[in-house]
Amino acid sequence: MAMAVQKLYPEAKVTIGPWIENGFYYDFDMEPLTDRDLKRIKKEMDRIIARNLPLVREEVTRDEAQRRIMAVKEPYKMEILESIKEDPITIYHIGEEWWDLCAGPHVDSTGLINKKAVELESVAGAYWRGDENKPMLQRIYGTAWESEEQLKAYLYFKEEAKRRDHRRLGQYLDLFSIQDEAGGGLVFWHPKGAIVRHIIETLGRKYIWNMLEYCKEVSDQLRDNGIRTEVCHGERLPKLIRNAEKQKIPLMAVVGPKEVETQSVTVRSRFSGELGTMKIDEFLGRIKLAIEKRTSL
Repeated sequence: MAMAVQKLYPEAKVTIGPWIENGFYYDFDMEPLTDRDLKRIKKEMDRIIARNLPLVREEVTRDEAQRRIMAVKEPYKMEILESIKEDPITIYHIGEEWWDLCAGPHVDSTGLINKKAVELESVAGAYWRGDENKPMLQRIYGTAWESEEQLKAYLYFKEEAKRRDHRRLGQYLDLFSIQDEAGGGLVFWHPKGAIVRHIIETLGRKYIWNMLEYCKEVSDQLRDNGIRTEVCHGERLPKLIRNAEKQKIPLMAVVGPKEVETQSVTVRSRFSGELGTMKIDEFLGRIKLAIEKRTSL
């Protein structure tokens, strides 16, 4: 995309272009863009894809990278280079016409990209490095998939998400309003919305209470059988797993909605990862057997 932009707008200066959850974006220091510009850029991207240009990785010294950046007069690339701490510096070339600083990896050639599965979605303003005292850049958002069907599915999902946007539904269903005069994040609940909120809060409390009650029940049953336990809640599972590994806790019994419903626990071992879901009696039996054999689970 950046190559296409600079072909159409030679005065544009490139900055950064990372991948994000559902696609990518690239920031340019250039004149403001419109949706019509995005169509032009997409057509140029299609031409670059059709040419099947090779993507070649090159490693250069820091001095050589500085020399090349100065030659093409790209100030943002120079700033990015200064932030790279490791040597050598990695550069990727698209054919013999364009290059950029990038760690990679990338596909072997532009022809491997399915042009029917690429979409430029929108353009927005963004400050360089997120600093309002620095230049306002043009940020182009895009998405790319392996197949046209995957792209269509993503765009459908995105459109459905818009239809379900809480700000839109709140106004349409007369649930709440947001008044700029009172602050953009302050919600004014309407009678219907207040009822819905009360129902959700009541169900949420019941859900959490059932979860905590079951956790206590599991913990008490383990302690009654001589197993030392430590109850943790309110943290995300990956963080709990990391903390358990640091503390060398041998086993973790995970309780969620599924476990509450089936009166079971999902067991994780520090040595072998997830062991599966089992009833508490089965879990206790495996612990006792392991202790008797003095082997890890």
